[in-house]
Amino acid sequence: RFTMRYAVILPTLNGMKTIKRALPSILNQTSPPAKVCVVDGGSVDGTWDYLQEEAKVNKILYVKRNDLSNKMAIAIVHHYNLALSLLGKSYDAYFFHADDCVFPHDYVLSLHARMKADGVDVASGNFTMPSALDNQRAVAGAGRLVTNRVMATLGFHFPEIYGYESFLLIKTEQLGYKQKCYPDIRFELLTKFGIEAWHPAADDNIGEGHNFYEWGRAMRVL
Repeated sequence: RFTMRYAVILPTLNGMKTIKRALPSILNQTSPPAKVCVVDGGSVDGTWDYLQEEAKVNKILYVKRNDLSNKMAIAIVHHYNLALSLLGKSYDAYFFHADDCVFPHDYVLSLHARMKADGVDVASGNFTMPSALDNQRAVAGAGRLVTNRVMATLGFHFPEIYGYESFLLIKTEQLGYKQKCYPDIRFELLTKFGIEAWHPAADDNIGEGHNFYEWGRAMRVL
């Protein structure tokens, strides 16, 4: 029986092309969240209007405007912290979503079951193609579930620097908690990633891909 009470954190910025699929995928889980907090970073493409309308009809959805559109990827961690302060500390776990990720209906249920069986506190599924390196994959940035006790050791707050996702994984290991990526628990990434982000197909209508220069900054921080 699923008894975990979890909250979802979803930062977005001009995500209209993808969030209409991403948001329902977590709201409609077979084991639904207790609360979903979406922080909009100053969208000008209709995303904010869409979120406000959705919040009117979905009682577990809370939306907040936080315009940091000029801060690039580092704004995401500020949105995380704002959402955590709004949600509070009473949930069993926190699920970190992204506006370009779509999860199957049983994603959280499957992930939680594996975490519980393996004694894992930080985990995710995977969106990339299966490979021989699957057993070495780190926990993904989006689609990850983090238990309350790990978040409590972090003070329910991330350092607002590049490298914040890696910080979580490093601290988890230092504190003696288990973390794991389950490559067979799949989810879909709608935004182009890797080489496809730089060489999109002619009929690609999703939008820009992920920026590699941000990861370079993250590595220098670490």
